[in-house]
Amino acid sequence: MNDWINQFFVSLYKIPWVRQRWAKGFKAHSPSVHPFTPLSKPLAQSRLALITTGGVHLKTDPPFNMENPEGDASLRVFPRNTPFSELTITHKYYDHEDADQDLGCVLPILPLEQALTKGRLLAAGPTVYSCMGHILGAELERLLKETLPELVARLKAEEVDLCFITPA
Repeated sequence: MNDWINQFFVSLYKIPWVRQRWAKGFKAHSPSVHPFTPLSKPLAQSRLALITTGGVHLKTDPPFNMENPEGDASLRVFPRNTPFSELTITHKYYDHEDADQDLGCVLPILPLEQALTKGRLLAAGPTVYSCMGHILGAELERLLKETLPELVARLKAEEVDLCFITPA
């Protein structure tokens, strides 16, 4: 889709009745099993990782593929302590004007650091994980069969107990 057409639709979705009408017809991926996993220990004894679907990545990383209308199911990672000035957003399927001004909209690192300082969490994973939303078709299959298993393996290696996911 041409960028200007896409931007038009992104702007159009700001209108509440347009967004509501679109949502009525949207069929999200819905797994047949919805496992509930209660926390095995209190938050104050847990390690948390941040995950965003906002398309955030290091400026030095390759951007997410915006040419594929099915999205890009690849994963980007960067250290949690990366300055926001070294990050960018590559995602044309949502209006990220506010996030461009303040990445804290999609990466709540400051509240996470405050929770750590106050002892509400034991630790935070050293890595932030980022992908993009708007994943369809073959890219959805790739997300489910390749990207998510890779992400789970990384989280286990970092001994993460729970994740805070910020959709965009």
